[in-house]
Amino acid sequence: MKKQSVLFALLALFLNSPAQAGKVTELYQAQMQVPEQSSLPDARQIRQGFAQVLVRVAGQRTVLGKPLVQQQLDSAGTYLERYAYQSTNQVTQTAEGTQRLQQLTLDFSPVAVNDLLNRAGVALVGEQRPVILLWLASDQYGNPEFMGTDSRYFSLLSQVAAERGIPLQMPLLDLQDQGALPVSDLWGLFATPIEDASLRYRPDVVLAARLQNRPDGSAEVSWMLIDRGTPQRQQAQGLSLIHI
Repeated sequence: MKKQSVLFALLALFLNSPAQAGKVTELYQAQMQVPEQSSLPDARQIRQGFAQVLVRVAGQRTVLGKPLVQQQLDSAGTYLERYAYQSTNQVTQTAEGTQRLQQLTLDFSPVAVNDLLNRAGVALVGEQRPVILLWLASDQYGNPEFMGTDSRYFSLLSQVAAERGIPLQMPLLDLQDQGALPVSDLWGLFATPIEDASLRYRPDVVLAARLQNRPDGSAEVSWMLIDRGTPQRQQAQGLSLIHI
């Protein structure tokens, strides 16, 4: 199983949960950094922003493969309601030299986007989405260790979650967490101690995962989703870690 499909499987499990807690805002807004300009965004930028919004509203990237959606991507400008530029301190190097970047914000019509997805047969997730508490462990350095917000694994998972509008929360991993959930219990994916340690954060869904590294640079990924006290376990092999 490819890296992205494994990560998507980990995070997309929330779509089957009826929990209604975390509200995701600005679902219909896309942001990106672009070269400094004052004119109307070009077609490529609008198309890119429209694709971002469609994935976030639907909660899954496969929406872009729908024939009707693919057709409408070329007409993304008709879904655009407003745009704005904001100055930043970021710069980029081009053939002409150093160029300052702006943040481009694109707001698309919620009514038009929802209508398109309905016509394409895509179920709308809505703004209320379960908050996922993520416990993550890896034996990257030889022994099982907790992975926090500074780990490359969390960075990638967080990026995938943000693209799909999934509220993701990490434990503090302080002495209280480590006392309540020894890393050996997380590595073993033992449901009771994981669930007990998670009560502190009051999440809607708990996702615990371990990444067991192999000499060839791949990993075996095992994870457990706890939704309303019911654990669901899955496993995948061949996750490439080389480019994470």
